Amino acid sequence: LIFAVDFADLYLLLRQSVSTRTFSLVSVPTTIWLETWPFVLRTLHCGTFSYGIMTVAQKLQAFWNHPAGPKTIHFWAPTFKWGISLANIADINRPAEKISLPQQCAITATGIIWSRYSTQITPVNYNLLAVNAFMAVTGAYQLFRKISYDMAQPAVTP
Repeated sequence: LIFAVDFADLYLLLRQSVSTRTFSLVSVPTTIWLETWPFVLRTLHCGTFSYGIMTVAQKLQAFWNHPAGPKTIHFWAPTFKWGISLANIADINRPAEKISLPQQCAITATGIIWSRYSTQITPVNYNLLAVNAFMAVTGAYQLFRKISYDMAQPAVTP
């Protein structure tokens, strides 16, 4: 690459932008940007991205040490419970006459009850809330399909 810009000026411009966290591609002319992109990316990586990585590392550490984090059953039980909701989604293509009404009632009721519970405990377990809300929605949809199918069937006379 042929650099048609004075590196000292560009370095000062980028250094100021990175230190104030207000970097914008508009502040660098297009020809300069295209010709010096490796230098710019290296400067951004060293200045801005390393700050972001520290934030990500701190957030991961906070997640790891959270009372409902991956070191506890309060994380893994709801995580594996997603399998029930995924199985319910897989049953969407299943014929409506094969859907079990008692099973879908239990899934829907479980989802509703535990969604409420997950908002009342300390700390609030958002993984538990999400899986149970999703379980309630998928169960209600399957109940709707089953009840609609049963109502569309002609009445059987003895």
